[in-house]
Amino acid sequence: MNAYATIEFLSNTTNNGRTVYRALVDLSTATGQWLGSFSVLGFTTQQLKDRAYMEADLNLTHKGYTLQSLRVAA
Repeated sequence: MNAYATIEFLSNTTNNGRTVYRALVDLSTATGQWLGSFSVLGFTTQQLKDRAYMEADLNLTHKGYTLQSLRVAA
């Protein structure tokens, strides 16, 4: 079964002089059924996207789904 991850970027924070990026990731099926959500942290937006993709893939595989894509929320 196919599923999708949607990443929504949240406000950044600065900790010890470094910017920390935050995002919320929602998991759902192709029909829109919600499968879960989680937050992710990173020091760059690309690192954030990479971590979100890896975590979403692990979560969905555990639930018996195949991750089709990581979409960015509008």
